[in-house]
Amino acid sequence: MKVLLLSPLPPPHGGIAGWTLTILEHYRNSKFEYDIIHQDTAVRARRVTNTSLLLRIITGVCVTERIYSYLEKQLLEQRPDVIHITSSASIALLKDILLLRLARKHNVPCIIHFRFGRIPDLQRAKNWEWYLLCKVVRQSKLSIVIDRVSYISLMESGFNNVAHIPNPVSPDIEKRALSIKLNPVTKKRGKVVFIGHIIPNKGIFELVKASVTSPEIDELILVGPCEKKIKHKILTLAKKRTYASWLTFTGSLERNEVINQLLDASILVLPSYTEGFPNVIIEAMAMGCAVIATNVGAIPEMLNIDSKNPCGICIRPKKTDDLVEAFSYFSEDNSRIVAMGQNGIDRVLSSYTMSTISREYERIWQNAIDSGTNKNYDNQYGINVTNDH
Repeated sequence: MKVLLLSPLPPPHGGIAGWTLTILEHYRNSKFEYDIIHQDTAVRARRVTNTSLLLRIITGVCVTERIYSYLEKQLLEQRPDVIHITSSASIALLKDILLLRLARKHNVPCIIHFRFGRIPDLQRAKNWEWYLLCKVVRQSKLSIVIDRVSYISLMESGFNNVAHIPNPVSPDIEKRALSIKLNPVTKKRGKVVFIGHIIPNKGIFELVKASVTSPEIDELILVGPCEKKIKHKILTLAKKRTYASWLTFTGSLERNEVINQLLDASILVLPSYTEGFPNVIIEAMAMGCAVIATNVGAIPEMLNIDSKNPCGICIRPKKTDDLVEAFSYFSEDNSRIVAMGQNGIDRVLSSYTMSTISREYERIWQNAIDSGTNKNYDNQYGINVTNDH
């Protein structure tokens, strides 16, 4: 089976690009009946930390033209059996609609893989983005979402061509997780790490404010790209405690360096305003970190918050006091970090391995091709996918 995958590659590392690397590594290094043809859809003309709407539109038009031309060429030369498109929504939905129309013209089934967690918000807003997203879902053979709340939102809106499949952890992370033996001295107490784009909607200012009033935080390591003006504002805040001696900016790091930071840290913090299924959380869980993150997107289900064995703490977005309380909770008893860290390792190895998740992708691909038979299936997450839409 030929699968044409349209998704971004690094730089930057992490996010959808990290997922792409995991998929390509898995299928290129193993013997499968699936030939993955990949097109890099990353935007190179602007920095990821530059959120200018005008620049996003200009670069989006250029990227759309490039991807459309590539897809047209591959449809004629490679003749794929199915197309798998990753989507970050917003104005990129216009690109998705064009690609879906081209695929339909060539009679090739197309799967849309939504890589964000705002679908419930869009459903409530009923705005232009929701209208475009619904159009994309209708025109696709099957749609994949990465969190259960998004799945429920689309099902409630009358769509039945939807599946919920979480992201997998990469095989090398899985291997390292198997070798970790946690104990009270394994993790560096007081070391907290943030990994991601250092921008306001990642909750970065709330994190720094909370750290200023939390002396139990000996080190806060900020890993990721950062604009100079944002860095200046962060340092201004941080200097209110011991002249910011506890704060470190590393800039963007290679994958192995990121993993080393997680191995050493006791806590990963991700106080984002919105997320889908952040790979950095399952990577942190696999490395035995306790996690403090906002209750958005798939994060509560990733951390197994409502179970007897949670992997971290969920807080409300934009709430500095919640972060302070979470830091205090862990500082009172270091065994809580060890317990949640071990829960994270166990959860990753039981639910988020590539061998488990790849089977769901394969069933989705096959289901899209077999759609003429109106074949249904249930995956391990209790979700029924039908072709009658």
